[in-house]
Amino acid sequence: MESRDVYNRIFGQLNTQRSTFYVLRLALVSMGGIFSDGYDIVVIGLALAGIKSLFHPTPFELVLTGVVALFGVMIGSLMSGYITDRVGRKFMFILDLILLVVAAILSSLSQNMYELIFFRFLVGAGVGIDFPVATSYVSELVPARRRGTYMTLLINFFNVGALIAVVIAYRLHPLGDQVAWRYMLGFGAVPALVVLLGRLGIKESPRWLFERGDVEEAITVVEEATGQQISADDKKYLLSLKTREMPSRSYVELLTKYTRDAIFIGIFYMLFQIVFISTGVLEPLFAQSLGVAGETTALLYWSFAIVGVIIISILVESPLGRRNTGLIGFAGTTVLIAILAFVPHSYSTVIVTAYILLSLVTNLAAPLHFLYSPELFPTRIRATAEGWKQGVGRAAGIAVALLSPFVAFNTLMYIILAFSVLAFLNQLVLARETRGKTLEEISG
Repeated sequence: MESRDVYNRIFGQLNTQRSTFYVLRLALVSMGGIFSDGYDIVVIGLALAGIKSLFHPTPFELVLTGVVALFGVMIGSLMSGYITDRVGRKFMFILDLILLVVAAILSSLSQNMYELIFFRFLVGAGVGIDFPVATSYVSELVPARRRGTYMTLLINFFNVGALIAVVIAYRLHPLGDQVAWRYMLGFGAVPALVVLLGRLGIKESPRWLFERGDVEEAITVVEEATGQQISADDKKYLLSLKTREMPSRSYVELLTKYTRDAIFIGIFYMLFQIVFISTGVLEPLFAQSLGVAGETTALLYWSFAIVGVIIISILVESPLGRRNTGLIGFAGTTVLIAILAFVPHSYSTVIVTAYILLSLVTNLAAPLHFLYSPELFPTRIRATAEGWKQGVGRAAGIAVALLSPFVAFNTLMYIILAFSVLAFLNQLVLARETRGKTLEEISG
């Protein structure tokens, strides 16, 4: 019997069901992890002034404090993607939040720059571990026809976390620079702890269990997730299969068998990170260079990012699909970056408008990375692919973050503009349309 028939017998209900409480709970606790990620990555840029006034770091130490979490994300993603495919989603789903809670608290208690840099690295590692787990977990349980909406809305909680970081940071400023930054960093442990408690009791991904040969447990999870029983005949047939653990060479298989898609998603995220780190994570510095810095601008920037993701969550399941939505987003990003690069800053209304719209338009393309990486690759290397994407993308973002203090702002804008054009071309040439297909139909 064909393998597609086997997968339909066990996962057919998952692909066609309405969203059950089980699936909604999984999505919610996954979104909570992404929220923590957004808060922790963005809040450091708002805390640097207080850190500087207390510890008097060298310029290099200050830059390193701002970007060391990105190093942690890169290392955590590259390692956890492979481990998640080997040991399962559930174990890593709990581990990353424990690390995030502990590291956030220790960051707020740092007594010198060395401690702060180390603990911020651990925060980033927790964030990096979470991405491969969350994308794999949710994509493997949500209905095929709603996967685009779920996965794009999932990344929106990064923007929500960033927005909350801005609100909390500005509310804490009256405490004084030398105190406020500790509360800013420490607060990151609160949502992470809440999410950690919510993740307890979540069962292993049924697709991962099936790939590993644990058919009986996979059936149990599918029935709980869908609220429906697999027919007795299908269950008897599935249990009679002589299944075995699917072999995986992880990164070797990813880069040799799925070369085109690996190149596409790696370039996609690398180019996005170059734009995002410059304009989003380093938003206070970027806005200051444009002459539009301030709480109102920051709040509008992240609010429009949220709106952009809501729009794309609708468009990706429309006839426009994944590929064309991404093209629109990257084209708009390129136009707005060009305006910021070439229009004199004295035209403040134009600059502010373009800057805020940049956040919205970029998010008509950016969330696709959270959708493409689980869709394009099979279960046995799905988390590995996410780790690969996060690793190479973060490396590019780190390079820009380290470079930005040492190059003229106009030069940096030209660099960002060039990479925006490349992002559009990458989407045009290499992107595949995956709307409405099951994971098995896409990756084979």
